[in-house]
Amino acid sequence: RIPFHLGKPCLETQVELATFYLILNTRQPGLDSTQIRQLLADSIDRKTITDRIRMRGEPPTAAFVPPFPGFPIVPDSPKPDASSAPVPQNRLTLIFSSSETNQAIAEAIQSQVVEKTGIQLDLQRVEWKSYLDRRSRKDFDICMATWIADYPDPLAFLEMWTSDSANNFSGWANPRFDQLIEQSHRCADTRTRMQTLADAHTLLIREQPIIPLFHLNRMFLVLPALRPWGQSLLNTIRYPTVDLKDNVQNERDRKLP
Repeated sequence: RIPFHLGKPCLETQVELATFYLILNTRQPGLDSTQIRQLLADSIDRKTITDRIRMRGEPPTAAFVPPFPGFPIVPDSPKPDASSAPVPQNRLTLIFSSSETNQAIAEAIQSQVVEKTGIQLDLQRVEWKSYLDRRSRKDFDICMATWIADYPDPLAFLEMWTSDSANNFSGWANPRFDQLIEQSHRCADTRTRMQTLADAHTLLIREQPIIPLFHLNRMFLVLPALRPWGQSLLNTIRYPTVDLKDNVQNERDRKLP
């Protein structure tokens, strides 16, 4: 129903501190190669996914961290040399939780990867509990995932990829990355801290244990009587800002002859 409501004042769009991405199991044959991981990332047309499947105005991205004030934009990953990249001999499997939208995204990725790289990608749609279990056991080649920040800071997206993090399901470990995250904890200067985190982010994207696809939006309908609809960056609703009583009375007054 989103296309039907686009442009109407009742449609509310909130930018989420969240990223939809793919996790690559770097311990699997083939995916243990940075060059192959870069090749897979380069083969995916993110804009097609956001424009034709999601259709929510979400920005396609190669960055895992959403835009933050004072946080430098991550540079584009180096383009892999497709002519010399070792194509995995085994077929790779992409698992995702049961959802019609996820199915459509998976099929688009499958088609793009095969067409541009020749890498065969099988799809497995699994129930949520099975998905969580397989992800925790690293029983996958590639899996879909969404990360939503618990607090508004780039560290909420980066600390999870340290080598000892319980949320690092990729198997990727980089001592330099760990060092940068630890260094950021000791930065007293905000600008220096943001640059340190940006350096860690750049390293993460260049190593490509994950493939970010887009940052998420939330879209919902709001009654005119509930304006202004106050909402924080983390999408918690600021109810005191909603002057429902006065707004409802104003709505009634407008309807009087």
